[in-house]
Amino acid sequence: MNFSMQEVVLALHKLGKEASIEELVDCIVTAKASEETQTNFSESSAMEMYSVAGKTICLLRMGFTESEVNSAVCNVGLEVPVELLAEWIVTHRTVGGTGGRHSAVNSEEHISSSRSNVKSAARVPTVLTSGTSFHYVNKNSAGTSQHGRRSKYIPIEKTCHVNPVHVSPRACTSSSVNNESCRSQALPDLPYFIYGSLSELSEGAWKQYSQFLYDIKPEFVNSEIFSSLKRKEGYLHNLPAKTRHRIQPTAPMSIKGVIPATQKWWPSWDPRKKLDSTIEADMTEIPRICERLERRMRDSHGVPSLHDQNFILQQCKQLNLIWVGKNKLSPLEPDQLERVLGYPINHTHLQDLDLFQRLKIMKLCFQTDTIGYILSPLKDLYPDGLRVLSLNTGIGGAEVALNRLGMHLKCVVSIETSEVNQKIFKRWWDNTHQSGELRQIGGISKLTLQLLAQLVKDFGGFDLIVGAHSLETCGLYTHFFFEFYRVLTQLKDIMRSLKKREKHHEFTDYN
Repeated sequence: MNFSMQEVVLALHKLGKEASIEELVDCIVTAKASEETQTNFSESSAMEMYSVAGKTICLLRMGFTESEVNSAVCNVGLEVPVELLAEWIVTHRTVGGTGGRHSAVNSEEHISSSRSNVKSAARVPTVLTSGTSFHYVNKNSAGTSQHGRRSKYIPIEKTCHVNPVHVSPRACTSSSVNNESCRSQALPDLPYFIYGSLSELSEGAWKQYSQFLYDIKPEFVNSEIFSSLKRKEGYLHNLPAKTRHRIQPTAPMSIKGVIPATQKWWPSWDPRKKLDSTIEADMTEIPRICERLERRMRDSHGVPSLHDQNFILQQCKQLNLIWVGKNKLSPLEPDQLERVLGYPINHTHLQDLDLFQRLKIMKLCFQTDTIGYILSPLKDLYPDGLRVLSLNTGIGGAEVALNRLGMHLKCVVSIETSEVNQKIFKRWWDNTHQSGELRQIGGISKLTLQLLAQLVKDFGGFDLIVGAHSLETCGLYTHFFFEFYRVLTQLKDIMRSLKKREKHHEFTDYN
């Protein structure tokens, strides 16, 4: 659990060798918080944890399953006491009959035992270990963070689908913020970071995320400003905005620009210039839909009625169908979508992937011209190249954008669960003859505090952290943002500790 030997010895001396692990952990953390010991914990400063989901640990320790906890949080929320969450789970076990490991006969007993265990479970701090990806802080620990904000439990969204954020496509952003001033006041020793969501999040989620990322306001962008794709995107970042510029050469700004060969087949009553944000990966029914629409065109001799025009146009917009011949429709090809998104030709082409799988992979990928515009100030700040920690890399949208900006990637540590995405990114890295070092790690749960500290030691730190929200569930342990926040917070502490040691060595050498 990353406690020093001295801390463990003190706890054992106070409680005795018969004490349980939980009692020892509680003793150590309480001692830190109440300053009962004068031990110097500077070496463990990077291990200071911030709460992510404290109540959920209590529920798990009471014997509830992960799926039951997920269901309770999604339906009730984390604002209620732990007792009510436990009661909700047991009640639904009783109603559902087979919803859990306990039957209706002993449900009341379990409620009673859950209530009695709440206090003991709640006061036991959970510390990051090498095998887990979450971290928590006992509420008795320091009441304020290093920036003067009270530490708190991170709540999870109640539902996956609530009021969406309405994003204006005007200019570049609908919500602007002086990120430079925010960073100079609140983030003096942090690397740059950018957290992007390519799917609509609730207004409450954005507000929540903003609170944890130093109250920086989200910046909303419509990718149609930079490409032929209409998509509302949101970003939380601390990047400067004064020296932004577009990637050159610029991407095609219309469907016909991406696929010029189709221009002669485009009917005059189809006014579309941009593709819709929906990337349809399930293609099982699309050939039949295209066939039915083409039949309507043939039956009308190429001059459909106003009703048929509206119907065909609606289907084309919904499925991003394009005209590829006389009265002939087809879905986008993967290579065409790659060009829309600003990736190299055949970027997703692997021997064991079919066309539909390639489309699915690109469903929620960064449009590289769009994120490249936001990342562009880094080119002046890091003329010799930069070090990137990439969380949920996908097929490498941010890295492709940086490369298109002409930036040297000194190193990229890529955290990505999908083996297919890993292969795609590794092949791009090799094909573009990157001279930096690439390290690939199969999932953010493997990025422990110890590994992160080792990576900082190996590369001297990171200049940019990139995270992409592409998870479409509200499950407790698939909520990527909180892992992004964990890594960012830990990296800040590790790099701050590293700088202090470097300054100390410089001072010692000088003397």
